[in-house]
Amino acid sequence: MQRDEVSAGLGPLPKPNIVPGTGEYAYPTAFTDAMIDAIAESDRVVKYIDMPLQHISDRLLNVMKRRVTRKEIETLLHKLKTRVPGIAIRTTFIAGNPTETEAEHEELVKFVKDFGFEHMGVFPYSPEPGTPMGRIAEQHDQATKDRWVETLMLAQQDVVFKRNECRIGQSTDVIIDSAVSGAKGSYVYLARHQGQAPDIDSVVHISSKTKLVPGDVVRVNYTDYQNYDLVAAVPVKKGRSLSVLKA
Repeated sequence: MQRDEVSAGLGPLPKPNIVPGTGEYAYPTAFTDAMIDAIAESDRVVKYIDMPLQHISDRLLNVMKRRVTRKEIETLLHKLKTRVPGIAIRTTFIAGNPTETEAEHEELVKFVKDFGFEHMGVFPYSPEPGTPMGRIAEQHDQATKDRWVETLMLAQQDVVFKRNECRIGQSTDVIIDSAVSGAKGSYVYLARHQGQAPDIDSVVHISSKTKLVPGDVVRVNYTDYQNYDLVAAVPVKKGRSLSVLKA
């Protein structure tokens, strides 16, 4: 598929802002260079990809019939990060797959730490009837699966907290989702920047001296973070004061 065909498939969308659709549930095997270029060049697409990877061990990827290798995953992620500046990547992994070893689990933990996903979810393996993994007799106990989930989420937590700390002092556009509280001159809202999907990712807590409504896109300055969430303020516009010069 050519790049112009990909772009044409986006159809007519509103004027550029942070609202248009994201590439949610984009499987690694379905990605092409033309698609990456279309995402990079179109101002009608939010730079956000949800790509469920499940694992990074070549052996487990093969057992899971993912039809992709670690090298191919790493090459694709590198292309996305270098060719689409500012892109946010969400992924999901499964912990405690049948036959998964401690070494393979540690391989995944290191991968999570090294790459630094913007958002990540981890689920303990649950057998599904009729699937290749479900037919394997060697299953992990629940305690092992829970421990591996916790280890992975702690690794991701460290990644996110460090990234949030680096955001303090920076500015971006956000879209207002809902009002939390407010009185004249002091309003609090929940919002998202373009790297946050609704209902699943973290949010931005906004303070503003002016009243806003859901759907407004405003520029904010990040001032702090609360765990996974960011804290920001809408800058106050300074009025120009003129003084009368005496002769």
